[in-house]
Amino acid sequence: MSSGLEKSLFQLKFTTKQLQKQSRKASKDETTEKAKLRKLAKRRSCNEARQHETIAATTGAEIRYYNLLPESKWEVDLAHLESQTDENTAFCILKNPSSPCGSSWSEAHLRDIAAVMNRHQVVVIADEVYAGLAWNVIGPPPASATQPAVKGKFNRRRWLAPGWRLGWTIVHDPLGVMGAVRIALRKKAFVIQGPNSTMQRALPSMLANTPESFYVNTMVELERVGKALFDRLARITGLRPCLPQGAMYLICGYEGLNFEDDKAFVTALHKEERVFILSGAAFRLDGFMRFVTTTPLETLLDACDRLEAFCARHRKDDA
Repeated sequence: MSSGLEKSLFQLKFTTKQLQKQSRKASKDETTEKAKLRKLAKRRSCNEARQHETIAATTGAEIRYYNLLPESKWEVDLAHLESQTDENTAFCILKNPSSPCGSSWSEAHLRDIAAVMNRHQVVVIADEVYAGLAWNVIGPPPASATQPAVKGKFNRRRWLAPGWRLGWTIVHDPLGVMGAVRIALRKKAFVIQGPNSTMQRALPSMLANTPESFYVNTMVELERVGKALFDRLARITGLRPCLPQGAMYLICGYEGLNFEDDKAFVTALHKEERVFILSGAAFRLDGFMRFVTTTPLETLLDACDRLEAFCARHRKDDA
């Protein structure tokens, strides 16, 4: 009996030491990751540290940004996209319809982008969180017969369920070149935190039984609010709103105001008028701000009245 007890105590003590060792290692790993993120924050504005950028920085991957053309409804600058793509490019991320721009690219433009990727044999990752939320557009074009692509689909926008996130991935692999990608996606699916069970059970019914009128009414309301907000902002001196074509946002440029940067602008606006607008710096769009068009229109118009008074107080003398 005594010998058995001593053996059990020894095993317990040994297990405790193992756990302590693992805990110290986990703590060290966590400290290392935090140091990487702090280093990233020093290199860039924290507002610019998008999730994919943060993850890439911890793995040593390089991110190359391609320009958009505000004067062409935020289409991709194809020449710049081509210049950013070479034999080291692993994939290209596209978001259409877009946050924060509220843009929705035409089928012809999407095919032009696909042509660039085909020339360089680069996989496209299509973030389609706002798929189905574009007006005056037939819909996303069918996948190219030869263009490998990974599409992300989500429930939280089209079904207006932002707090109940659930997403799925579609791999389009007509050439059979994405076997390793499929394996990586399966591995990741086993380690990430899964969506809540309520939404998992509800999704089949949402997909099969949601009436078409729900989607139509959602788009009609988003378009109505976006147009009314655009018209009101266009009457404010110094603001340059862009008419949204999809998603749930309106992007608006500004000029001629006495502020050093976007952060100073939105901070002063919130302090003086109790209006909070997301700075464009969060999306590498200095000199812009993003409005959410799911907000009730009367609330948005009240915010515009306050914004107009704010801009009048802070306008440069020579503007």
